[in-house]
Amino acid sequence: MATASISTSMATESRPPEMMNTDGRLYWVDIPGGVVYCGDPATGKVATRTADAATGSLGMCRSGELLVAAGQQLERWPADLGLRECVVTGRMPPRPVSSRFNDGKVGPDGRFWVGTVDPQRDRSTTGAFYGFGTAEPPMLLAENLKVPNGLAWSPAGDRMVFSDSGQGRVWSLPFDRDAGPLGAAMPWLDWHRDSMGMPDGAAMDQEGCYWSCGIFASAIHRFNPQGEHIETYRLPVSQPTMCCFGDADLRTLYVTSMTVLLDPQQRAAQPWAGSVIAFRVDCPGCPIGAFA
Repeated sequence: MATASISTSMATESRPPEMMNTDGRLYWVDIPGGVVYCGDPATGKVATRTADAATGSLGMCRSGELLVAAGQQLERWPADLGLRECVVTGRMPPRPVSSRFNDGKVGPDGRFWVGTVDPQRDRSTTGAFYGFGTAEPPMLLAENLKVPNGLAWSPAGDRMVFSDSGQGRVWSLPFDRDAGPLGAAMPWLDWHRDSMGMPDGAAMDQEGCYWSCGIFASAIHRFNPQGEHIETYRLPVSQPTMCCFGDADLRTLYVTSMTVLLDPQQRAAQPWAGSVIAFRVDCPGCPIGAFA
């Protein structure tokens, strides 16, 4: 296993965010505030728009619009975050407790795969993952989760990975670009919560390696296609929440972080907490799909 340190090259203040990158723009969200940010890393200019509910994740549409998972519905927004009225394109199926959308990402099949989570601090295992298309009911992937997270696909699109931050587990299952998930999800890698933190947002590189934010452990962990831990990248924040590959060559890793669980002393010791940071990596990331 290799361990590396990184330097911070970009920062924009926010609180618990998730994000993605497209067309030179970087999108991220402040989940509880419902704020969506659109930033240009080249100029540092940032536009914002606030949803009517907590905003868990984002995707891009083939139309060029932004897909926003806000509260219990999926909404299409203009990519520039202009004030044009949003269009609701999907709603969360009934859940055992009042829930909101959490981590989500467009898969190779064009569906938007997104988790549901109990918003209470003492969360129940009532979370689930669904895949949303445009001409079919939502497809249930998994249930009995605390905090669905960590979506990623292999470079060939034939394997899907997801995690549960609340239980510290990561699963994998076969995937078809047309049909979607195939068979049952199986435990995929050996996650050590005592040293790795909890598995949060994630991304896949073009070597088939899985990059997972180790929230509470100040690190991003990289696993090879066999699920073996091969690298740890140490971060200047204790609570990294999501990562994505960006820039023209997909070799800049952008990482969000949160401050919610930090006391004033911890916050003072982590001036980068709650920011977006970026660093260059050797292997480019996999491109992300677009929603129909």
